[in-house]
Amino acid sequence: MASSELLDLNGGVGLTSAEVASAQGLYVVDATGNSRFVSFANLKTAINTDPTVVPSSEPWRGARAVRTATLSITSGAEANITWQSTDLDTDSIWSAGAPTRVTVPAGVTKVRVTGGVRWASSSVGTSRMAGIVKNGATIPGNSFSGGAPSGTSAGHSLDTGILAVTAGDYFELRVFHNVGSALNVVNDAATFLCLDIVEATP
Repeated sequence: MASSELLDLNGGVGLTSAEVASAQGLYVVDATGNSRFVSFANLKTAINTDPTVVPSSEPWRGARAVRTATLSITSGAEANITWQSTDLDTDSIWSAGAPTRVTVPAGVTKVRVTGGVRWASSSVGTSRMAGIVKNGATIPGNSFSGGAPSGTSAGHSLDTGILAVTAGDYFELRVFHNVGSALNVVNDAATFLCLDIVEATP
C-alpha cells in the first residue's frame, strides 16, 4: 500500500505548486512502511502554522489540599499541617487516611510543590516558620523561612521548583513557632499545599 501511495506522489519527486494547490492532503509513511492520509487542515493544526489556530493542550494534573477550619499548633515543636480536604485532585493525590501528605501517583517523574501558611496574629514577638518536606526530610534549598513581629499575622509562600520523583514519594508542609502557647494556622486561601504534575510517562 505504501508503494502505491508514494507512486501517487510521483515516487517522492517534488510536486509543483499547482499540484499542491489542487491536493487535499498527503500520505505520511513511517519507518515501518505503514502509511496514512493526513489532510492539510489537520497538518496545519498539528504544526500550528496559523496564529489563529490554538492547538489543544494536555489537561492539568495535580492536587491542592486545604484547611476548612483553623489548626492549633503547639509552641516550640515542629508540626506537619493536617489537611482536611482538596478543592482540586485529579489523581487521588491526597487521602484522608494520610491527611498531612500529598503523594506522587504512579507514572509521574517530575513535580512542583507549592504551599502557603497564614498564622493568626499574636501579641508576642516570635519566630514563625514553615517549609515543605519530602518523605519526612527537609528538601535541600527549601529551608524553613519566616518570622513576624508581635501583633501581626505572618505568612509564608513556599515553592520547591521542579523535582524528580518516583511513585509513592510524598510531601508535607511543616511549621514551627515559639509564641509560648498554642497559635492557630488560619484556614483561608493563603493556607494550602499543592502538587503539580510536570512530567509523567505516557
